Amino acid sequence: MQPLPSPLSSLAVAVQLGGVHAGPEQTLTHVAGLDQDHPGRLVFSTKSQGGQGCVLVSQTVPGTHIVVPDPKGAFIQLLEQVFGDGRPPAGRHPSAIAPDGIPASVHLGPHAVVEASAVLHEGVVIGAGAIIGAGCQIGAGTWIHPKVVLYPGVVVGKDCQIHAGSVLGGPGFGLHPGPNGLSPIPHIGRLVLGNGVHVGANCTVDRAFISETTLGDGVMLDNQVHVGHNCRIGDGSIIAAQTGLSGSVTLDKGVILAGQVGVVDHVHIGAQAQVGAGSGVMRDVPAGRAVLGSPADLRVRTLRRWAGWLKG
Repeated sequence: MQPLPSPLSSLAVAVQLGGVHAGPEQTLTHVAGLDQDHPGRLVFSTKSQGGQGCVLVSQTVPGTHIVVPDPKGAFIQLLEQVFGDGRPPAGRHPSAIAPDGIPASVHLGPHAVVEASAVLHEGVVIGAGAIIGAGCQIGAGTWIHPKVVLYPGVVVGKDCQIHAGSVLGGPGFGLHPGPNGLSPIPHIGRLVLGNGVHVGANCTVDRAFISETTLGDGVMLDNQVHVGHNCRIGDGSIIAAQTGLSGSVTLDKGVILAGQVGVVDHVHIGAQAQVGAGSGVMRDVPAGRAVLGSPADLRVRTLRRWAGWLKG
């Protein structure tokens, strides 16, 4: 349960959300979960459950409530309007190091470092201790959180979020055998992120060998995701925590990879395909296919196989 910055009338909330108010007007002092019953709470229910305070629901329930088509979506909308996103104001901390000419709307946190040839557009936030390498380009409204590292030449689109501790554009893990053993391959390509990309905390996304590693518009990476060199991730794809992509993996538009998925190099996963948690993907996955297991196979076939093992 979290207190609201100031009390709200349930009638005012209904108007703000475009919902239909029913029951006595309530003074709302907190946002809460369904298990936190409180007379001043605002809560949402997807199961048409009532209670004290005021409940956002999709159909009528006992007590004070507001009927909206999408209760959770309306609740999120209200949270964004009331609490904001916590974005710090524009300005440069005295300890930040950055070239002249950066827009006045940019925020530079304590000990942030921006190399001289980097380009920051309007409204960019660079968090404390973040390092923006030479030749990087960061689009308008993008928020780089504390201790993020962008290696030289990384391109980040508009309205992206790069969370704390992530490292973008480091060299890929390429080795070449020679007379003196294995030698690292120089990676002279770059990393390009589209608009509205979300990168969680402590992720690593490698630059390409020669061309580009790319994350399309609206790509969402959870925490602790690794994307290898030369990967191409299509618009709107979602990758959950602790998933790793080897080099030169291609994900088409709208792919979903659940947690702890491993994908071997040069695999292609088609549009809207889904890979279940803990799977090992060792061959191409056709568009729209749902796979599971290691090695990954049709989800329904894997579940039947597992059911047989349990019966045995």
